[in-house]
Amino acid sequence: MSRYILTWDDVHDDCLTLCHRITRRPVDLIAAVSRGGLVPAAIISYEMGLPVSFAIDPRRPALHRTDAHDLLIVDDVCDTGTTFRALREFFPNAYFVAPYAKPLGVAACDESVLEVVQDTWIVMPWAPRDVAR
Repeated sequence: MSRYILTWDDVHDDCLTLCHRITRRPVDLIAAVSRGGLVPAAIISYEMGLPVSFAIDPRRPALHRTDAHDLLIVDDVCDTGTTFRALREFFPNAYFVAPYAKPLGVAACDESVLEVVQDTWIVMPWAPRDVAR
């Protein structure tokens, strides 16, 4: 499996691009998919001037169930789309975004910036150092 190593600047730039695409739909609430979506959600939150309202544990999404139309759900990577598809049951009207997507996950994502080959491991700058080697 190949690796695609991202820098902090890469992630920040891709989140800014994502912010420009998000403006196509009104958003008042931001939720981060824990754990990978925490950093992209924080960057997007800062750029959009909106707080991150809560973090979603994909294993217990019912804790925050809502049908809000103005909810933005942010993850770092939409790999197979499994997480976003599962979360759509609890957040049917949310807008799902990730700066990075893979072919199997693209359809589950409302917006993404960069599509990466499916068998590529995306290494985030906040990953443990041994992962990036």
